[in-house]
Amino acid sequence: MFWKALVFLVILVLGWPVTSSAQVMSGTIKDWPDSGFIFQFDEVVGPQSNIHAWWSLNNCFLQTGFFYGHNDSTQVAVVTDISSIAELYDASTLSYSDWSSGRVYLGELVVFRNTDTGYYAAFRLDAVDCDLDTSLFTCDVTWYFQTNGTACFADEVSFFDAVSNWPELSISDFVSIVDNLCL
Repeated sequence: MFWKALVFLVILVLGWPVTSSAQVMSGTIKDWPDSGFIFQFDEVVGPQSNIHAWWSLNNCFLQTGFFYGHNDSTQVAVVTDISSIAELYDASTLSYSDWSSGRVYLGELVVFRNTDTGYYAAFRLDAVDCDLDTSLFTCDVTWYFQTNGTACFADEVSFFDAVSNWPELSISDFVSIVDNLCL
């Protein structure tokens, strides 16, 4: 995104302070029963996101599950190429489904967006427990909610910290840094 680089060059010249400020809340759900309660982010965070989600077991031995949006306006996507929510700079670019995430493995992220409110939230699948004797299947997830209404979950990064080695930066390095800042 060349235009972003141009904007930041102007800001740099004018000396304005620039930071990316993702405001991400998080928590955990322990022992969430398979096809059990519907998790409503509105019950644990301030903004009314209207993001509702639930899960079902996919495979005990692989410790995988499926995640679903529970209302007509909640969509779901799986993120497999990053290891931390702090690496998710633009959740709007993901491929979303109106129904199911597909198979989710331990450690993977599932991102939800609400098409009516524009809010984003996510789960990281931390554990799947299968009690075959009682047919009780549960999972543990860490949940994340972006309170400022953007699609960026990345850690706060100062633009000036990111370009602190300015003399050694190539144009492509500079553009890459700018692209990875949350706007």
